[in-house]
Amino acid sequence: MRKFTRLTSAIAIASLASTGVALSSTSQVQAAGTKTLVIATDLPLDPSDLDSSNSTNNAIALYLKQINYTAGKFKVALKLYNNATDTSNGWDPVQCALNAQSHVANKSEVAVMGPFNSGCAKLEVPILNQAPKGAMLIVSNANTSPGLTKPSHEGEPDIYYPTGVRNYARVSTTDD
Repeated sequence: MRKFTRLTSAIAIASLASTGVALSSTSQVQAAGTKTLVIATDLPLDPSDLDSSNSTNNAIALYLKQINYTAGKFKVALKLYNNATDTSNGWDPVQCALNAQSHVANKSEVAVMGPFNSGCAKLEVPILNQAPKGAMLIVSNANTSPGLTKPSHEGEPDIYYPTGVRNYARVSTTDD
């Protein structure tokens, strides 16, 4: 339980904080014989969203550094995904779906922080919900669409959870 709590804490704390720590595209510590778990961010890294996305990425990197990139007996790495494209001027639905497929294909990846935009979350949550090893945790610090967590439009929120398992959480209030 403590391992899960530390990993969840890394994601939740990062969603609440912002810092100015420098970050490379992947922060990872690998020890011989120790399994490395990957937590990912999935945020728009285009110029219009870069400040908020960098703040989230930097906060997670800082927290991981403070806990020596460990959660219990595991090493923890951070992988950054960009859900914007050069032509989208913000998040891109095709890129969001491709990122979600990459998340579930990465056998070491255990959780996702993001996305920033509710529309992207509506595409990613069902894919992560059906991950081969079980629903993958996804936590957003910015999604405000009510339908992701409670009835809003027809079929919501159940349409985002095809397995019936809730794997999505947010730390911001909804639009309603």
